Amino acid sequence: MSNSPSPNDDIYLRLGVQKDSSTQTIHKHFLKLLSPLLDKIKASRDSTQLLDELRALWVAHDILVDPDCRTDYDLRSLGIQTSDIDEQDDSQTLTFGVEPGQASKSVSWRIGELLQAVGILEQAELDIACDMHKAMPEMQFGRFLVKQSFLNEAQLQAVLIGQILIRAGELTLSQFMTAMSEVSKTHGDIKEVLLELGYIKNPILFQLEN
Repeated sequence: MSNSPSPNDDIYLRLGVQKDSSTQTIHKHFLKLLSPLLDKIKASRDSTQLLDELRALWVAHDILVDPDCRTDYDLRSLGIQTSDIDEQDDSQTLTFGVEPGQASKSVSWRIGELLQAVGILEQAELDIACDMHKAMPEMQFGRFLVKQSFLNEAQLQAVLIGQILIRAGELTLSQFMTAMSEVSKTHGDIKEVLLELGYIKNPILFQLEN
């Protein structure tokens, strides 16, 4: 089902889960709500409203179990504009093992949104950085941000790790934001913080960044 819920419809609330809930938890809550709803539909003479509820429940589930769709939804909930990657323009794209000009939707997405979500960059700063980067398109955007002092190396590495883990469905945007807040307070290492918070239980997942 491809219909999107209303912008005012909190799909986390609809499924009865927290914003940092795991995919497994979300799926379990979905099944828990699905069974009695299907029973009501079978027993009802006029199931139009119930079918609408079923559709909304299914859409909410489909969004939140897909890492890309969930991140996009979370960013929009924060008021951060999201956009599809232009495969001909990687000025805001940071990829791993991919040279500039080779970015594709399957391997990368814009890090500017992540930087905004964790409060490292404001929209105005991001716009300025993007304009400046046009003069140095051969340099990956993340490296350019460090070179121009928009962020430091530790912040870049943290966002790189967050990007990969979120993309892989191993971390949610909400969890990453919490971890980055802790990093900011303690000046700790993002990997250690993610492990301490229990968001990442297997250190081998950090090899995804390589």
